[in-house]
Amino acid sequence: MQKREATRYMVHFVYVGVISLLCFNLCRAEKETSTKREELQRQRLAILDEVFQMLTKAYERGEIGPFSEVRDAHLSVLNARLELAKSNDDKAKIVSEMISVAEKYAETITFEAKHSATATSADVLRAKALVLEYQILRERLSE
Repeated sequence: MQKREATRYMVHFVYVGVISLLCFNLCRAEKETSTKREELQRQRLAILDEVFQMLTKAYERGEIGPFSEVRDAHLSVLNARLELAKSNDDKAKIVSEMISVAEKYAETITFEAKHSATATSADVLRAKALVLEYQILRERLSE
């Protein structure tokens, strides 16, 4: 009887060991995947930031047309930073930056719609909707 119990405990111990080993390997693999993903995200952020800098300079020199290209590039950088952010505070700061960029664009496009033929009423409404989209995101983060 004692041998059976000892064998049963031994088998149970082996099962627990195997399960622990599997969990350890899964956690390690997940960490390696996470590290690889973060590295890829950092590379993407660096490229997007370079594109944003290039478009900003080109816009300032008058080499590219609509300001929306610069805005889109800036928001792409901020979205990439948001994906890398760890804490909700960091995410909230980035979303606040996104709101500022969207508001600046809304002001610019509203001015252009009133004073030139380069923007339409639909452009103004899309710009306002973008501001609201990021304000909603900020509210979700604070929940």
